[in-house]
Amino acid sequence: MDVNNNAMSNITKPMSGKICMVTGATSGIGEATAFALVKQGADVVVVGRNPRKGADTVNKIKSKTGNSSVKFLKTSLLILYGDLLLLKHWDGLLFR
Repeated sequence: MDVNNNAMSNITKPMSGKICMVTGATSGIGEATAFALVKQGADVVVVGRNPRKGADTVNKIKSKTGNSSVKFLKTSLLILYGDLLLLKHWDGLLFR
């Protein structure tokens, strides 16, 4: 019976067990993306420069979804080199 429950959980929460980092997530499309990923069961890192906006976004997502697996990461520099993501001011972030 547990197997069926886990299978149903994966169907209803297809992003369960995944960690997603969303840049620009304190407003607009980024915020909507973070919200959708959290609703689908993902652990989401909201990345931005403004701690107040980040905290507001995280609290809004948590209250609307009931999913506490969303965190804010303040960064002042984000650089993408192909598949390599470099962050300046990584504050250390753990979900587990």
